Amino acid sequence: MRLLMALFGVTVVAYHAITEHVRGQTFGKILLHIETRTPDGGRPSLCATAIRNAWYLLFAVPTVGPALVAVAAGAIAVSIASSSANSGLHDRLAGGTSGVQQIH
Repeated sequence: MRLLMALFGVTVVAYHAITEHVRGQTFGKILLHIETRTPDGGRPSLCATAIRNAWYLLFAVPTVGPALVAVAAGAIAVSIASSSANSGLHDRLAGGTSGVQQIH
């Protein structure tokens, strides 16, 4: 079970990192008409998107991993809501990316 949760975490990080780097959007962001961008408006590097989504690796923590992911998601939501630039803690750790820029 531990290995399965670790593989799940790595898969989720890889999915988010690759799709945000290549397209600027995951499937969920496409539905919400938002995308991840760097402060200058470009697409973030693969490294930046991996850092931005590394919190999903908390799934790998035995027993409490999913609960830690929920806590991290809540903390990220609060940090986004309290930011004038709509960037969360995970965005700041990734060099200032932002995942809430509306697509017109």
